[in-house]
Amino acid sequence: MMNNMAAASTLSVGQTTTREFLLLVQDSATTRRKRVLKLLLVMFVPVVVLVLQCALTMSASTTRKANTHATELAITSSVQVGEVVTRLQRERGMTSLFLGSKKSSLEEQNQTTLPLDKLFSIVLCSVPRKKRILFVNSNSEAWNNLVKLRTASDQGIGAVVLWPGTASDPVEMQSPTVLQSALRSHRIERSVSPTSISEVFWYTKFIGSILGLINRDIRLSGDTKGELWRNLFALELFFNAKENLGIQRALGSAIFTKGYGTPIEHNTFNDCSFKSQTFLQLCFSHSQRSRAVYSNATADKQAVVDLLDSMRQVLLKKPKGVPSVSTALAWFGNMTTFIDLISGIEVDLVKTIRSHLDFQIQRATTDFTQSLAFLVLVAAGCPPLCIWYFRSVSQINGTIAKSAHVLASQTKTLAMEKRRGERLLHRMLPPFIADSLKRGDHVLPEFFEAVTVFFSDIVGFTKIAARSTPLQTVTLLNSLWSKFDGELDAHDVYKVETIGDAYMVVSGLPRRNGINHGREIAALSLDLLDIVKEFEIFHLPGEFLKIRIGLHTGPVLAGVVGRKMPRYCLFGNTIRLAEWIEQTGL
Repeated sequence: MMNNMAAASTLSVGQTTTREFLLLVQDSATTRRKRVLKLLLVMFVPVVVLVLQCALTMSASTTRKANTHATELAITSSVQVGEVVTRLQRERGMTSLFLGSKKSSLEEQNQTTLPLDKLFSIVLCSVPRKKRILFVNSNSEAWNNLVKLRTASDQGIGAVVLWPGTASDPVEMQSPTVLQSALRSHRIERSVSPTSISEVFWYTKFIGSILGLINRDIRLSGDTKGELWRNLFALELFFNAKENLGIQRALGSAIFTKGYGTPIEHNTFNDCSFKSQTFLQLCFSHSQRSRAVYSNATADKQAVVDLLDSMRQVLLKKPKGVPSVSTALAWFGNMTTFIDLISGIEVDLVKTIRSHLDFQIQRATTDFTQSLAFLVLVAAGCPPLCIWYFRSVSQINGTIAKSAHVLASQTKTLAMEKRRGERLLHRMLPPFIADSLKRGDHVLPEFFEAVTVFFSDIVGFTKIAARSTPLQTVTLLNSLWSKFDGELDAHDVYKVETIGDAYMVVSGLPRRNGINHGREIAALSLDLLDIVKEFEIFHLPGEFLKIRIGLHTGPVLAGVVGRKMPRYCLFGNTIRLAEWIEQTGL
């Protein structure tokens, strides 16, 4: 289709240019100069289009490069804010553990054996010492570790350079300073004893607002398709999975520390357990590299994964027993180890995304450079080309002017002859069939269910011809058939042929007219009878013609027969019956 459109456009431009050349010799010198300028304008239009195309490409490349830089900044901001989220998740977990440890004394835990302790052995966290969480065996140490984690959270917030908050966000999310102030104003004192679930919910809502900023930046980044978008979406899914794992860490620590859990704590834990698995699997489905990173990270830590699965199953069954800080510590520590292990997924995703962004920046830079080079080439090459074109037009203008008159006259004559030939052809064949044959199409036979056929001849024509010369006979037939032909335009009929004194007309083909074909032929028959009544044989004064008419309605097959002299012929019993009725009529 595009090739046809291009060919049609080229033909149109060529016809316009030819028409302008032909008009050059028919106008005055001033008008001729204007037409030359119009020809030059035809030359300048493609140049302008090329310049505009280059400019648009450069603009698109610049925009794409700017968007890519914005995406890169958003990813950098997400990494920085993601570190803040990680520290707040640890602070949430330690807060829950601290509040739970206040409800049971260390002496009670040493004197009582909880069935949960028999199920699990405490697996120490195998993480670097600088990242290892200090585990507690008393409420005092829990408070000290909570203070250290609060300090780490404050330092993480202070280290954020690119904060994703805007003026339309909630007040506490608009800047790191306001965020830190809101966090400090909420933090509990050592002497205050709110429920652990209320603190978990507050921290979860607080962290969820921060994750909302990260997810929003991720959604606004990329091209919404391709490998870059899949990795961006996988990163968002991983952040959500990590948050749900952090909530499990906090709630599980509180439940183990108290020895029981409230219905809302269990429901929240079950919900987060399902969500964390779902988000991780969705992350893996969007990034196969993330699945490989997860497998490699947990390959030599399978004992930690198995222990966490066992402890998670106990938590899902709503355990009730004696409080056990040691079991809570095992859960808290191993969950922290697991979260730190899978954090390599985030690092790998960020690295992959940045490599895609670097490629896009490089491609945008290349496109901009190529467009600029092409624009310079066009700007440098067009003036000499235009000058050469102007001189060439001036030189050939004289030659074209000499032959323009002859060409215009021949073109007009050819057009007249063409119209005359088309009129003659349309008289011999139906117009749509004639047009099909001119295009070289094969015309298939067509079946018509209901057609009325008119067949007539002159009564006693043989005797009249014997009393007339050949010229008088031909003149007689031509005069009569001409009058008949003149009457056809007033009716919806089609003249098939005349053979000698036979005259054949049909209605209902080649254009179907419903049930009107009989009425049209009957009306035509009456009109032709009126013509014959008044038709006097000019070389036999006082003698008038008489005709017989046969009409019949029925199915007809119509088609084009022959190639050198194609005829539109009708076949079927309907034709023969109409002729038989005419021959046997009065």
